[in-house]
Amino acid sequence: MEIDLGPVSMFERLPALVEIGTGFFYLTRQRKKWVLLSTLCPHQGGEVLWEEDSAEFVCPLHGWRFDACGKTDPGNPGLKKYSVREVRGRLRAKISV
Repeated sequence: MEIDLGPVSMFERLPALVEIGTGFFYLTRQRKKWVLLSTLCPHQGGEVLWEEDSAEFVCPLHGWRFDACGKTDPGNPGLKKYSVREVRGRLRAKISV
């Protein structure tokens, strides 16, 4: 199922927190591609927060840190990613809610 996120112009500041159904995601750009990242830490499901000063996502439960692409230390899972495509100036995400 594809979900319309809105026009590209809505997302000038990234990462952007996006609500889909009852969940939240971060919309990012990675190598000129749009990507949605889960806000849930894969360690224990804590809701990660974006820290502007360090330019990384941080889990408040145990301090796990993820870069702007959702990656963390080698050997640990990163934030779950969902594909996003641009169609006629609008963003559409493939995600099940």
